[in-house]
Amino acid sequence: MNQYIKFIVRVLLTCFFIAFLGGIVQVACGLQQYVWGWLWGIFIMVLYLLSLALHSQSIMAGDPYKAVRKVRRQMMWRLMLVGSLVVLGLKLPNVEAISMFVAIALIQPALYIVYWRLSYRL
Repeated sequence: MNQYIKFIVRVLLTCFFIAFLGGIVQVACGLQQYVWGWLWGIFIMVLYLLSLALHSQSIMAGDPYKAVRKVRRQMMWRLMLVGSLVVLGLKLPNVEAISMFVAIALIQPALYIVYWRLSYRL
């Protein structure tokens, strides 16, 4: 359990580092209009990862036969969460859609690399 929490903390720290680094790069390149979309996309992924971590924790402690139905329900809940936050982001005035989608798309390979690297250390 302690290793799982360490792993989740490291993944979230990676998300915050990527958000900070991406914001700095955009400001340095004169693309300030894309920063809010970038941060909104990272925010969506952080909420997704937090809900995934909470759902995974509840599944590990339960009955394996009931876990399949529970995983499906939770997957749909997370999908609806991401979808609704994307739609909300498209309605916000300062959030650029392209930077939000780029943030969501770029965080996926970065988190996979973090998972791959940290899974051998834990």
